[in-house]
Amino acid sequence: MLSAVAVALGACVAVVAACYGIGTAVVSTAIIGTAFGVIGAVVHRMAGSLRAARAHIELHARRERALLDTLPDTLAYATGAGRVLALHAGRPDSLPAPVEELLGRDIYEFLPDEAIAPMRNAIARTLVTGVVQTFECDLPVPNRRRSVENRVVRAGPDEVLVVQRDVRSPRMADDERRLMASLLDNVSEAVVVIGLDHRVQTWSRGAERLFGWHAHEAMGELVYGLLQPRMTSGEFDAFVAHLAAAGRVTTTGRRLHKDGRRLWTRSRFVMLRDGQGRRGGILAVSREVAPMRLVGRASEAQHV
Repeated sequence: MLSAVAVALGACVAVVAACYGIGTAVVSTAIIGTAFGVIGAVVHRMAGSLRAARAHIELHARRERALLDTLPDTLAYATGAGRVLALHAGRPDSLPAPVEELLGRDIYEFLPDEAIAPMRNAIARTLVTGVVQTFECDLPVPNRRRSVENRVVRAGPDEVLVVQRDVRSPRMADDERRLMASLLDNVSEAVVVIGLDHRVQTWSRGAERLFGWHAHEAMGELVYGLLQPRMTSGEFDAFVAHLAAAGRVTTTGRRLHKDGRRLWTRSRFVMLRDGQGRRGGILAVSREVAPMRLVGRASEAQHV
């Protein structure tokens, strides 16, 4: 076909040269220059169209990402066999591990035993019927458990979209916090919850009365920084390890009041754990006791 085009082009060159009385080389050069100019203009126009299309695609991608970022839900694309293809988390702490560690793995690895069969059934049914499947379960995540509703939607011949949403509404969570705060306010003893980072998470009215620090002053502070400034992080870690092994520990020792006084207190410590047995924090309940001379009290005073 190319040879036919070349023959036709050669004939055109000869005709034009004969009509105008000029050499065929001149005509050929003019035709080739014109052709390259046309081709260049077309390529330039195509490049502009491609740039515009790419910008349009990138704009849509940014809009979709912004929309996803506003969703509080966890979204997972998975194959019919359960392999995770893509993942979005409205809150990073809603996942059992970072996103990059979950991609390509089996979704059933991250479900409690009681939720595996419902998830398998939901995926199978939605792939066959196309009908959205829903079920609820508790999911273990670091330091807590999530109660979620799972919605499984067919996204392709052998792919599904799993949408996980916390069952408890913000209003329910606020009501629970208010109820807990009310209960703590009516407990005469000092109730303190300490996180695994050694910092205060809960500081009751009883703790305010006993130690002098207001809740807004104590929250987020290192517990031993408030009550035993001489204690080190390593010493507290050793106590946590002892508590984890024992489950419950009761100590009597001296604690620092905000005004600088030293108080004799008896404290009961309990290691808080989630449904999987993982450490979730420490509950400490303390009350003031009369000064006592105890053998080994110096060592006891090392414990918060």
